[in-house]
Amino acid sequence: MTLQPRVFPSVPVPLGTERSLAHQQAEIVVAGLEQAGPSFELRIFLNDPGADAETKPTAERGYAGSIYIYGYGQPPQGTVAQSGSHARIPMTRSVKATDAVRAATADGPEITVTLVPVAFQAPDPDVDLGGVQVSVLVHE
Repeated sequence: MTLQPRVFPSVPVPLGTERSLAHQQAEIVVAGLEQAGPSFELRIFLNDPGADAETKPTAERGYAGSIYIYGYGQPPQGTVAQSGSHARIPMTRSVKATDAVRAATADGPEITVTLVPVAFQAPDPDVDLGGVQVSVLVHE
């Protein structure tokens, strides 16, 4: 299996963010990340739906930061999810990304968020991003 990016084409950014980020901070929140599986880096790119594992993590490419998932492998025996596969252990993580969000909202109040999993050790780990949700928070 090849690691596939997950693209969120239209993530709303709180109204007025492009004007208020001079005095506030923005963070990108990713919920539903699975820890029952392999360890991986999750790179976050804004307004670059074609980003993949080979994309350089630079501001010019919309790189907003990384989340590191330290997976514990397969879940313990006896913890079977209702789907019949394995138990999900979802978690939520965030990245402070004020400069990246400021740059991405220069053209409007919605941005594209691309999540790119990058393997640590296994060449083709099974990373499922199907259940994740992304939001942008702005706060002081």
